[in-house]
Amino acid sequence: MATSDIADVLIIGSGASGGPFAWSLGQVPGIRVVCLEQGDWAARPSDSRAEGDGERQRLVAPPPRDGIRHFANGYPYDHSESYWQPILGNAVGGATVHYAALWARLRPSDFVAGSLSGVGEDWPIDYWDLAPYYDSNDRMVGVSGVPGNPAYPPKPVDLMPPHPLNQAGEVLSRGFDRLGWHWWPGERAVVTAPHDGRQPCPRNCESCHQGCPREAKNSSDVVHWPEALRSGVVLKTRARVREITVGGDGLASGALYYDADGRLTEQRARLVVVACNGIGTPRLLLNSRSRYFPHGLANGSGLVGKGLMGHPKATVVGSFDYEELATPVPASTFLTSDEFSDSADGRGFARGFWMLSGAYRGPIEAALGANPETISSAGPPELAAGPASGREVPWGAAHHAALRERLEQTAAVMMYCDELPEDFNRVELDPVLTDDAGIPAPKLFYRRGENTQKMLDYGMERCKELLEAAGATRIVSAEKVAPAPGHYLGTARMGTDPDRSVVDRWGRAHDVRNLFIIDGSVFTTAASCVPTSTIQAIALRTADYVKSNAQELLA
Repeated sequence: MATSDIADVLIIGSGASGGPFAWSLGQVPGIRVVCLEQGDWAARPSDSRAEGDGERQRLVAPPPRDGIRHFANGYPYDHSESYWQPILGNAVGGATVHYAALWARLRPSDFVAGSLSGVGEDWPIDYWDLAPYYDSNDRMVGVSGVPGNPAYPPKPVDLMPPHPLNQAGEVLSRGFDRLGWHWWPGERAVVTAPHDGRQPCPRNCESCHQGCPREAKNSSDVVHWPEALRSGVVLKTRARVREITVGGDGLASGALYYDADGRLTEQRARLVVVACNGIGTPRLLLNSRSRYFPHGLANGSGLVGKGLMGHPKATVVGSFDYEELATPVPASTFLTSDEFSDSADGRGFARGFWMLSGAYRGPIEAALGANPETISSAGPPELAAGPASGREVPWGAAHHAALRERLEQTAAVMMYCDELPEDFNRVELDPVLTDDAGIPAPKLFYRRGENTQKMLDYGMERCKELLEAAGATRIVSAEKVAPAPGHYLGTARMGTDPDRSVVDRWGRAHDVRNLFIIDGSVFTTAASCVPTSTIQAIALRTADYVKSNAQELLA
């Protein structure tokens, strides 16, 4: 296990944050960067220095057990104390491999939500600290959309033309206009024109992920990792990290991991960067116990794992008398609204929610009873949750008529809640459950807080109001659903006070000066929009800090 191999920078995790960070550090000659990734390539690039044979990692599937969920390429977790069951599959690129590429920035008010609402705390950074990184990353990944959204400050980025607004969006826009509410075509990190050697998503593809080149979507395995590898970054796949090691000086010294053959291996490093997101990061830190950190690495505040946020959602579906809501072009653009994104007096809750239009993308999901979605996402087969139960279109003589009504005469409005960072929503280590390498698994404790319940109730009434203003003749369904399956935020929060946060404004751990965290776990508040753009901007900002202070940090 002993090794003399010492990296300057060790990154743990290759996803939404690890990819951009590796790309940025790779631009600096002389800095040796190694990344450990638990999963493997979903699609292996032709020019890489990645280690491993590219074979898909196999899941050792234990007997089923109530409250436990397992994933290929991931690790099990206990959700017996949680109504939420996240997706925890691992791959080069992380969740960007299968996310839908909805793209939005946090708004300036999101960084000072504590001051504005009196609940929670402000971020130690603001919108303008991240703005240059939002801009540069948008240019790199390629974003399609309509410029000028008044919900945001002006962006000096040329957006690619979006696909046309889908029929559901067209219908719902009438309701927004009648009510005088804000709406705007949604942005996506999908290229609609050739961009940096990547082929665009054509308007007439059968679905957004069939007949559409994979490289059209921002996924860090396609956008960031090829260049990082060409620059000399070393990526070790199928490397399951057990713990971050600590030297006699109390600083991070590297990591112990199980390689593709199951051998316990050591990777030493001068600087360790954690990019495992809001569940994987606290799991790793809590597993990294030592005489210096008996309660987990960087956990002097006791806050590692606490404050898990996941964007609780609701979907309201309306039925219309006219048949114009079918979506023959599934790559078309959805609609968003920031009308209720900020706190306001008289609502009975703090903060707000994002609204998005939704429609069925095809007859199969409509027939199986799934909710209409804003846009389809391509989840790997091993992550599929299966069809919704109990809402399938009935068989028999009325089948086709019922399916046609559902597919062609319904539209949906979804809402994403800005969830408060409440300590009862948390990640702990399970006392019994482990992965197949024997590493303790996470246990989730997660419930809807009172503020979230009130926000959902209020927001669902606004969704019904919107559908009726758009001409819906009846509300087909209205339900609160689990949070977004890939949004794991807040479990190693950022702040200036070491007693009330885990990392500082640069993502540097208060307790360990050569340990940085760059993923969604550092979010102080969740905001109400998808977090990917902000996660990548934070990673790029921290990478610049490391490069600017390399002489001190890598000594």
